[in-house]
Amino acid sequence: MLTMGDEVRRTQDGDPNPYSRDDAASWFDWTLLERHADIRRFVAEVVRLRLGLDMTTVPHGLTLRDFLNRSRITFHGVRLGEPDWSEDSHSLALTVHSVLGTRRVHAILNAWREPLDFELPATEPSCPWRRAVDTALDPPDDVPGLDGGPPVAPGTYRVADRSVVLLVNALRPERTPRRNTARHAQVGLHDGSGCRVGIRPRD
Repeated sequence: MLTMGDEVRRTQDGDPNPYSRDDAASWFDWTLLERHADIRRFVAEVVRLRLGLDMTTVPHGLTLRDFLNRSRITFHGVRLGEPDWSEDSHSLALTVHSVLGTRRVHAILNAWREPLDFELPATEPSCPWRRAVDTALDPPDDVPGLDGGPPVAPGTYRVADRSVVLLVNALRPERTPRRNTARHAQVGLHDGSGCRVGIRPRD
């Protein structure tokens, strides 16, 4: 969850409840927009990425219980299917299937002080993993988004120390743009090979 000003490092002096204070802790310093424009850009791109994914889009009438039962999440470590749950673990990866079965996302978190090579789930050659986020890269390559992410070589992915990576994989090509029941009509984003990688609101 993000609160007002998180995207520009507004700290509220560490006070989680400054509602009773009428001072700089509860005010919004508009100069932060320029001082931390890099952080604001990153947050905006991640939000755009989140809205473009259809991971939680469900068929009409699906109950919360059905949604949870159909959710597919697999946890990993540097090796597939072998998460390290120990107290001194500094890495985790997880693969999430969309409820509609259209795509997977693979998130990798490396909190270790050195780079680590993580095994990747296999994909069809025509629909490879594509990099959507890598916080170790310089802008704008850190969040290239759904329609600009480069394909990732199969096998392993080297994740820099103290960084997060998000990969996206289309499970099947989609021939025509799909409408859903969202408030705005949406059109598909394709990666050029026919694999649908995301959605975006229609202008």
